Amino acid sequence: MVRGGLGTALLLIVVGGLVVLSYMGFVPGLSDALGTSRGRDLGVRPGAADLASARAKLGHGQIEIAGTADANGSLRFEGSHPVDAAFTSEEFTALQQARRYKHDPLYADQTQVKFNPDGTVETSGRIRKGNLEKYAEAIGIPRSQIAQIKEIADKFPADPTFYAKGTVVVTGGQVTTTVTSLEIAHVPVPADQINQATGPAEQLAEQVISLTPGLSVEEFSVVDGRAHFKGTYPDKVYVAQ
Repeated sequence: MVRGGLGTALLLIVVGGLVVLSYMGFVPGLSDALGTSRGRDLGVRPGAADLASARAKLGHGQIEIAGTADANGSLRFEGSHPVDAAFTSEEFTALQQARRYKHDPLYADQTQVKFNPDGTVETSGRIRKGNLEKYAEAIGIPRSQIAQIKEIADKFPADPTFYAKGTVVVTGGQVTTTVTSLEIAHVPVPADQINQATGPAEQLAEQVISLTPGLSVEEFSVVDGRAHFKGTYPDKVYVAQ
């Protein structure tokens, strides 16, 4: 749930959908010009206790390393251990907001994730468009694919906000989603375009999981307002600031 981890992989389902939608021609206007530079507020207010609890459940450490202009070497993982735990919305959001990675594809402090009692997930935030290429390079996505991501993402004139609601299930590293609502820069995306973007976005999330050393997902699901994660997680994550 740090860069390259499960949390970012799940949020990148939305990012992947954005890239695909851009390719399809869905390019909303400048959100800043409309005074909507922040994503939808989901009302999730994590505190220090939530972050401490979440980190204890994951049993991992995040270590800061000297900053570098290059993406290579800016993100490293060490070791692996089993995890079987359930996370509240506050705990999961606290992990996202505590990220301090210089090539983060999301504005960490604006990210919120909410797990609902009916098993659905809501997430909102803002994408750092300029970091997509370096993040993809840092986690080992092939250069040919990175070039495609950059070309498509460049069509967006600003760092767009996003909101998504649906279901997410991961079994044996395979991601399955049903997105019932998606907004980019506060502009609703038509259902037919959401459906076309879902498959490629799931593939991107699976790729991020598979490229993260020490991470495996045996099971991820939302039950009774909590996210249950069973698998393995890196002992340590080294990030450049």
